[in-house]
Amino acid sequence: MQFPHTITVFNRIKGAGAGGETFLATVIKGVLFRVVNGNSRTGTGDVNRDTFQLYIPLTADTGNKEYVSPAEFIRLTEDEARQKYTFSDKGDFFARGDFSELGRIPLKTSEVKEVAETHKITSAELLDFGSASLHHWEVRGV
Repeated sequence: MQFPHTITVFNRIKGAGAGGETFLATVIKGVLFRVVNGNSRTGTGDVNRDTFQLYIPLTADTGNKEYVSPAEFIRLTEDEARQKYTFSDKGDFFARGDFSELGRIPLKTSEVKEVAETHKITSAELLDFGSASLHHWEVRGV
C-alpha cells in the first residue's frame, strides 16, 4: 500500500490562551488520506455525509514527536505537549497537507479553519497485529 499524503493534526490544549482553548499542530508525512462518499436524503433534499479515513503507519514521519494517549495528553503542560501528539475525539481535528507554519504558535479553531479545510476526529484505532510492516493507526473524521 502506498502512503503518499501529508496531514496536520491539531491537538486541543485546554486553558491555554485568552480564549481558554488553543491548538498545537503536528505534521505527519507518509499517510493515506481517503474520502468515503456518502449522502442522506432528508425532507429538504440530499445532504452530504462524506467521512474521511486516515491510514497512518507506525513508521510515518511525525517530526520526532511521540504519540501519547488522549488521557495522557491532557495532563501535559503546554511545553511538554509541543513534543507529543494524540488522536482525540474530544475536539481535535486534522487537515490534509502540511500546515507546519501553524505549529509554531497556539491557535484558536477559527484561525485554523480560515487557512485549511479541517475534519473533526471521530475515532482512532491502533491496529498492531500481524507483521510489523502492517501496524498502523486508522483515524476517522467528518
